[in-house]
This record gives sequence, C-alpha cells and structure tokens, in this order.
Amino acid sequence: MLHKDLLNLPVFTQNNRALGRISGFEIDPDAQSIIRYYLKPHKLISFLAKELVVHRSQVVFLDKEKMIVEDSVSKEKVKAKEINLGEETIGATI
Repeated sequence: MLHKDLLNLPVFTQNNRALGRISGFEIDPDAQSIIRYYLKPHKLISFLAKELVVHRSQVVFLDKEKMIVEDSVSKEKVKAKEINLGEETIGATI
C-alpha cells in the first residue's frame, strides 16, 4: 500500500465500531515498517481524545478500504503501554 492509500482510511473495531480515520503513522527506519498509526477520532468519540494511537500489534486487518483493530485491550496491557510509550493507546479510550 502507498502512503496516500493509508491516509484518511477508516478504522473500525472487530465489532464494527467506527474509531476514526488514519491521520498519520510512525515508521521504524531500521525495520522499514510502520510502528503505530495515529487516528483522528470519529466525532462520537472525539470528546474522549484528540488523537488515538494504534500499535501495529493491535491491527487485525488492513486493506485499501479499511483497517480493523482489536476491540479492546486489557487494563494491564494499556497501563504497560502508557508507561513504556508515554502515549494514549486505543485501548485506553474505548
């Protein structure tokens, strides 16, 4: 997929809950792969966060039409990610 195919791509949970659209992503230059995706939240959840972050390990499916991510992440996993990454994770806002 190309950069232009990812930007503005709709993102849903496995239960078909709209989370938002991809607004950017971070690339690991050593591995030459995407580490995490940044989402502009859907208007129904935008009051919870200005930006959502999805780690590549949370992606279940990705094609040119949509991305599907895990429905939720355990609280322990979210806390560990917040401590390690210092960022909001998608599991923290669902």
